[in-house]
Amino acid sequence: MDKKVKKYSLSVFFTVVFSLIILSNFALIYIATLQHRQALIQSLINEKIYFAELISKVASLSEKQEQKTDNPSLTQTFLLEMAKTSDVVFIRLVNKDSAIELSSQENEIGREVSLGQNIADLLKGHRYLLIQETYQNASIYDIIYPSDEKFIQLGFSTEAIDAPIVVMQKYNSLIALTGSLFSVFFLLLIFKIIILPLKKTTAACEEIKKGNLDARINVKSRTEFGELIATFNDMTKELKESREREELIERMKTEFVSLAAHQLRTPLSAIKWALRMVLDEEGGNISPEQRELLERTYQSNEKMIDLINDLLNVARIEEGRFLYEPIDTPPEEIANSVVDSLEEKAKSRDIRLVWRKPTSPLPLVKVDKEKINIALTNFVTNAINYTHPGGKITVELLSGAGNVEFRVQDNGVGIPKNEQEKIFTKFFRASNVVKLDTSGTGLGMFITKNIIEAHGGKIWFESEENKGTTFHFTLPINK
Repeated sequence: MDKKVKKYSLSVFFTVVFSLIILSNFALIYIATLQHRQALIQSLINEKIYFAELISKVASLSEKQEQKTDNPSLTQTFLLEMAKTSDVVFIRLVNKDSAIELSSQENEIGREVSLGQNIADLLKGHRYLLIQETYQNASIYDIIYPSDEKFIQLGFSTEAIDAPIVVMQKYNSLIALTGSLFSVFFLLLIFKIIILPLKKTTAACEEIKKGNLDARINVKSRTEFGELIATFNDMTKELKESREREELIERMKTEFVSLAAHQLRTPLSAIKWALRMVLDEEGGNISPEQRELLERTYQSNEKMIDLINDLLNVARIEEGRFLYEPIDTPPEEIANSVVDSLEEKAKSRDIRLVWRKPTSPLPLVKVDKEKINIALTNFVTNAINYTHPGGKITVELLSGAGNVEFRVQDNGVGIPKNEQEKIFTKFFRASNVVKLDTSGTGLGMFITKNIIEAHGGKIWFESEENKGTTFHFTLPINK
């Protein structure tokens, strides 16, 4: 029947989408900031490498000049000048034994630079070394650059870069937060304009599905959704009016059928008894030809009375006047009565009617005996009417799971598969039986289903065309 479809919430979908957008904004800004900081630091490193290279050249020239003259070291003077740059922490000239010969910090001269390994070994295969270390509780970078058999060690800080980066991060975070707030606002707007009307529309559809045609969608909108909702409300109103018209027509039709049936039943009953008196020769002898004609007339009259009774029962069911008077009843008694009443009819059509009586008494059922008799009679009568001569019909009772099951099985014409779902509707007769027998009202199964369900039972069948049908109904055991 209904396929279970996996449902997705639009509100969850939009929430996830906008959450991803917000997170993406923060992530992109964070990554862009890191990349910008890295680019600035790399630029600063390149600048300090140039400084170190320049100092190395000055140191080399100064050493040569000192060897020719007795002038004081130019290198120390140049170190001090270069150290005045705001981001330079220190500049050192270190010999091959890792001892500091010159430094922008006077108290460091003579100390040994500890790098955990010989500087010359560290520099093998490299133009320079870049080391990150902690100096006076601050994180700095060191560039170690070769200068003849000595080394230039230049320490510099990135605070000049980090300070504006922090400010930039704050501004970027503010921009991202503003974008997030706009995203949330947009999400709320979508919820109000799209999701809320959809939810109300779905709720209204569910109410209509339950049969409540008074359901309306109370959402005011100037968008296309507003037009859709207005159309939906108009459609629901028209559906309600249409249903009311149909119910009125159906009620009038039922009342007409009930009135007509009542009016016809009395004269038909009078005709029946008059024909019976003639057939019983209470008014004088009749010839065989007259008897045959009168018998046909009598049978036709009986069919008319059966039709009137069915129409009256349908009218009573639809008007809620099909009253029940339940009493404790042995189910075998109902089956016995129906089989006995229809045995002659089965024989006249050369059909074997088998009644499989239970081997032990079944529990009592609390039912309206007359109504259940009608239901079982409809089952057996249909089986007789639509089973070919030489066929077999089996009636049996079963007990279990708190119910008594009535079962009628035949090897008759069966019901076409594509028509089986209509079998319990009013005035329905399967296409194959219409060809076989033009009589019948198509009301018996409708009446039977209502009787069984009114007793709290269930009714169903299995059928295969040209092979036969088995009808079942259950009645709850009286506890």
